[in-house]
Amino acid sequence: MKPDKPSNTALIVAAGLQLARGNAALPADLMPAEALRCGEQLLQRVHPRLAGLLRKTWFRRLCNLLERATLPGICLHFTLRKQMVRQQVRAAIAGGCTQVVVLGAGLDTLCTELKAARPELCCIEIDHPATQSARRNGSDDTDIEFIAADLRQQELGAMLKAHPNFCRIASTLFVAEGLLMYMPLDAVRALLTQMAAAAPHCGVTFTWFEPLEHGLAFPHRHGHFR
Repeated sequence: MKPDKPSNTALIVAAGLQLARGNAALPADLMPAEALRCGEQLLQRVHPRLAGLLRKTWFRRLCNLLERATLPGICLHFTLRKQMVRQQVRAAIAGGCTQVVVLGAGLDTLCTELKAARPELCCIEIDHPATQSARRNGSDDTDIEFIAADLRQQELGAMLKAHPNFCRIASTLFVAEGLLMYMPLDAVRALLTQMAAAAPHCGVTFTWFEPLEHGLAFPHRHGHFR
């Protein structure tokens, strides 16, 4: 990614969710209407040209053709992945979680949705400075805590400890959606260890790729543990 631009992955996922929204072959209620509205508004502010193109029929048709030719079903995948993560987060909150930390948040609107429904929750987003800058400039979220950091170079526990509103003893859920497949296995192990050290009463919901024998990767799987 460019040092002064949001990541292409964040833009692709945000655009993919909007494409799935208009797909007549998919259930209309696959994603909450408020989540889609927030996502559309954020994309409009972060990348108005792309948001404008997504409102044009010819561009949506072109994107659908490209999807079928390259990664069939990827927009549906993004949508279902978001839904699975959302369900796990809601279950954690129902079980007493009071703090949610989203790693590599990109242009995700999960924290926006959570704060709208549960203002008392502490919601923290951690992402690369360039992507997070675009995220913050493109939203009106004043109640979300933001930490700009490169998880490949900075230790999770240290950055959370330095944040005044992070509570180490709170029941915490870490969310690592679409993140771990970019990290070597040793780094994943280290990150999970850092989570447990940073918040002893924590759980994590995450997605990952499963390598196949021929060297390609199976589409995201989903996991959760406490």
